[in-house]
Amino acid sequence: MNIRGLLLGYLAVFVFGGALLVALGLLLAGLTRAAKFLFAGGFLLAALIAAVAALSFLDPDFNHGDESGRTVLLVLAVAVAFLLLGAGQFIAAFRGPGRYAAALACALAALVIGPLACVVGIDVIPFMLPGAAALSTLLVSALLVAASVVIAVVPGFGERPMEPPLDDSQGDAR
Repeated sequence: MNIRGLLLGYLAVFVFGGALLVALGLLLAGLTRAAKFLFAGGFLLAALIAAVAALSFLDPDFNHGDESGRTVLLVLAVAVAFLLLGAGQFIAAFRGPGRYAAALACALAALVIGPLACVVGIDVIPFMLPGAAALSTLLVSALLVAASVVIAVVPGFGERPMEPPLDDSQGDAR
């Protein structure tokens, strides 16, 4: 059992919950910008801790005879996904409220959909997804992670172009 990864996972949940509670308090106090930035920072920190927790599974004790390296690739993919989830919504928080809402929605959806492919077949979810369904679930999660980063980073994404100012000298003959 990976005690280090388990404790780091609990710490990530604790950091996320603490940031959420403090951000709700700031929101109730009317400090919406501070609440948004604090929540984004707490989400980023929790994602970083979760990525380190995922990387703790690279220890050779958790290889279980996998010679093909699929386990290493899966662990690295999960760690990169956590890093991108945290970074995407954090960058979007500084780019505008509309971007932040969209990036956060994609990040949270990826956090909900992604683990479904990994926990099916154990005691939590007693049925087993076929291989293609599990792969498509991971693909949807990866696309949501990518969307979160694209929304945050691409300039002009989701913004309306500015209209040219009206020229009062042409139509007004006084």
